Amino acid sequence: MTHIDLLELAEIPEHLLVLGGGYVGIESAQAFRRFADVESVRGESGTSVRLNIRKGESSLAIEGTHLLVATGQTPNTDHMGLELAGVEMTDRGMSR
Repeated sequence: MTHIDLLELAEIPEHLLVLGGGYVGIESAQAFRRFADVESVRGESGTSVRLNIRKGESSLAIEGTHLLVATGQTPNTDHMGLELAGVEMTDRGMSR
């Protein structure tokens, strides 16, 4: 699969093999290695934030002072006239 196919997967692969050591391979491997199932988030931004993450049969706690939530954004592409430029969009706002 390509890096685009990888980003479109509906689930995290159980064991991802990466062929290639360029920036796409390295960044993809690192991103998928760090994916985990968050069980809970507790704390207050700027003082202490704790994530409880499930790793297989066990749990792991990670602590920090801030939490960036980057779970996706809604594209703002309506009324841009992309169809006039021949750009086809999916329901999620990505070009085909």
